[in-house]
Amino acid sequence: MKENIIMIRILVVCMALIAIKLPAQNTMSPELLWQLGRVGAQTVSPDGNFVIYSVRYYDTEKNTSESNLYRQNLQGGAPEQITDMPGTEYHVMALPNGKMGFLYNGQLWSAEWDGTNATQLTQSATAFSDLQFSPDGKRILMDRSVKTGTTTLEQYPDLQQSNAYIINDLMYRHWDSWSDANSNHIFYADWLNGAASEAVDIMKGEPYDCPTMPFGGLEDAVWSKDGNTIYYVCKKKQGVAYAISTNTDIYAYNLTSGTTRNLTSGMMGYDTHPVISPDGNWMAFLSMERDGFEADKNRIMVQHLTTGERKDLSGFIDETVESITWSKDGKKIWFIAPTKGTKQLFAFDFDSYYRGLRIFPIQPVSFGQHDITAIVAELDGELLVTRTDMNHATEIFRLNIDNGQMQAVTHVNDSVYNQLSLGKVESHWIKTTDEKDMLVWMIYPPDFDSTKTYPTLLYCQGGPQGALSQFYSYRWNFQLMAAQGYIVVAPNRRGMPGHGVAWNEAISTDWGGQA
Repeated sequence: MKENIIMIRILVVCMALIAIKLPAQNTMSPELLWQLGRVGAQTVSPDGNFVIYSVRYYDTEKNTSESNLYRQNLQGGAPEQITDMPGTEYHVMALPNGKMGFLYNGQLWSAEWDGTNATQLTQSATAFSDLQFSPDGKRILMDRSVKTGTTTLEQYPDLQQSNAYIINDLMYRHWDSWSDANSNHIFYADWLNGAASEAVDIMKGEPYDCPTMPFGGLEDAVWSKDGNTIYYVCKKKQGVAYAISTNTDIYAYNLTSGTTRNLTSGMMGYDTHPVISPDGNWMAFLSMERDGFEADKNRIMVQHLTTGERKDLSGFIDETVESITWSKDGKKIWFIAPTKGTKQLFAFDFDSYYRGLRIFPIQPVSFGQHDITAIVAELDGELLVTRTDMNHATEIFRLNIDNGQMQAVTHVNDSVYNQLSLGKVESHWIKTTDEKDMLVWMIYPPDFDSTKTYPTLLYCQGGPQGALSQFYSYRWNFQLMAAQGYIVVAPNRRGMPGHGVAWNEAISTDWGGQA
């Protein structure tokens, strides 16, 4: 009996010690938010067995960040870190010799697909921010900043210490980027034996930008299948005409003749994101119809690159489209679009539509309370995508094309989220004062008690026409708000994409009313 009492006391003491060591379950805090790894999907290895991705971690004490490359076997197992250089490794690609290429410190590097034998290939005086190999691997294209105007110092050479801008016309600034004496231009170079020749500026002498300002990247330029043409996006306007217009066009530069032609002449809106079909015959792109309306419906357009035949596929969906890519067999166009407070992936059966076999060629591929944010690659019967929701940052998922089932591939932030008590997120449909149905997201405190009363935060999505979807934000983090004891109410008011074009455009004529 005495021994039993002693054992019970020992057990109680041990349990007390365990209780002391176990931390109370956390709620989201700024510190925990900064601990999250920020996943960037890169590509899939040529054998289709591994996905390569980057993860950026922040050190708040040092005010620095570090991004390295990882690979994950698509059949499962633990992830492997494959680079550990200080700084950032980015833009992974397959090199013409089959090895892995990536950019580091503005130069192109080569490595095996497990990260071994990393070797610097280029010694370019001008750093690469991005680059693309032609389909035959014989050339590369890149973007560079070139001087196309007159600097303040050239106008006033005695003001050696001045960093002032002399502004005498629009557009002097776009978002956070100054319009100065430089322009972004597209270059190409021959690639032979692991080295690049002298680069050729395909926009030489033009005071225009590609990539477009301020948010454009090298997705604004793409190779033809035969590698003899570069298609690029540009708004070839200046001054006030540039400032008030959204009219970009898609141009074709022929490497043999050195000539450029406008493929979308007469289309007055925002033409972007050219992608070439696998057979090289068609170009799909996104297009807004009206000049000057930056929140216009983004339509899917396809254009035959030989005949010029053009088709508008937008009539099959009452919504704006965010991104597009061709299926591997060239028969479908995968696209992402906002729908009812989420962003989902859809398939447009272009082959059947073009042959007149389908009346309604669009099929949803993904379903659920989440956002599909990017398409990484197409596998056999599956798509590799990135996904978020209001409670979880970006991770990579496998998406079954036939049934929409999803399986997580990466688990970068599980260790942080497993520490957290997360508030539930609910969708509610309410009637507006003019008897329309409106979706409202509600995010509850982690310890929500339905018998208690809570203060409320009303979140009004800006833009003003940006989708209030299942995004995960490090700036407007709903769990961080809810963790302070608030119920967050986020209405999909007029002006939010995902509820039809009329709902989205209503904000333009009713600001301060239903919007």
